Amino acid sequence: AYELVPYYVASAGDLFDRYYLMRIWSALLLLVAAAATWALVRELAPNRPLLQLVAAAVVALQPMAAFVGSSINPDALLVASFAVALWLGVRVICRGLTLAAGTALCAASAVAILTKATGYALVPGVLLALGLGAWRAGVGARVGSLARAALPLLALAVPVGAWLVYARASSRPAVNQVAAADAGIDHPGLFSYIWQFYLPHLPGQLPLPTNYPSLPALEFWLKGFWGKFGWLEIELPNALFAVLGTVTALALIGALVRVFRGDRGRNLRVAAFLALVAATLVGGLHLTEYRILAGENGVFNQGRYLLPLVPVVGLACAAALSLLTRERWRAVGAGALVGLLFVAQVTALAVVGARFYA
Repeated sequence: AYELVPYYVASAGDLFDRYYLMRIWSALLLLVAAAATWALVRELAPNRPLLQLVAAAVVALQPMAAFVGSSINPDALLVASFAVALWLGVRVICRGLTLAAGTALCAASAVAILTKATGYALVPGVLLALGLGAWRAGVGARVGSLARAALPLLALAVPVGAWLVYARASSRPAVNQVAAADAGIDHPGLFSYIWQFYLPHLPGQLPLPTNYPSLPALEFWLKGFWGKFGWLEIELPNALFAVLGTVTALALIGALVRVFRGDRGRNLRVAAFLALVAATLVGGLHLTEYRILAGENGVFNQGRYLLPLVPVVGLACAAALSLLTRERWRAVGAGALVGLLFVAQVTALAVVGARFYA
């Protein structure tokens, strides 16, 4: 799916070298992700252009998102399709389910799934959004009404099902395969692994491999998410990681507070949708890595695997800024945040340039 558009454009007239066309395609997809995040915040705060700008800026200026958006990588389409699906999911929850909105939501989710297996993390959230949207629109319990509510699912089931049938018929893998992720699941071992990913090792627990980071959540979910480039050997300075980590934590806390202010019912429904998508994505990553570690085949997780959730970070930053009661304070906070992201971008370019060209 990621290569489909540039392939046919290049084949039609050979106007661009395909290598550069793919890079342009990735950059355009980053713009799509930023625009979808802007639209996501607009659904929740329609008369707050400053908050919409901040959320879109988080996506557009996030160093790892920009890194992926400047390279030939299917994650660029994955991030864009996730952003569109998150926006449309929130739209369905807030405005109610319509055939057009539900179909668009399911189609965006199908694009994510056909791009990378990570896209399956959207499915539980999409089902929840459709259910909440149908309830919001007053869809009754009659069979006909429920059938109309389920029609948008065809936009998800048909393309994904067709691909699964084709893949099986042609004896090729239906999803991207992770080498050595075939060990069984030992539930106590899985619990021990997840505990040590976020918390200190307890007596009696089987230790993680010696080549595993001593603080995995910090190494993967903070540093890897914000700025580890190349073959993960190029990274932002630790001081900048500390600032970005603090801002991220404050934004998430502020967003949690914002859920319980204003339209609490709507906010809780939106939060449940976003939390379900995030939990499914993170849970799938943990399950995959545990199976790899159980087979003694090294480390799997990388921070860029969380990039599909960067619109949620943008929304969290906007929600936290909305707690500031005075317009001037919000403007100062927005300027400081965008300035920090600009510094992170320039620093990322500097460390990568120094690594390859100094």
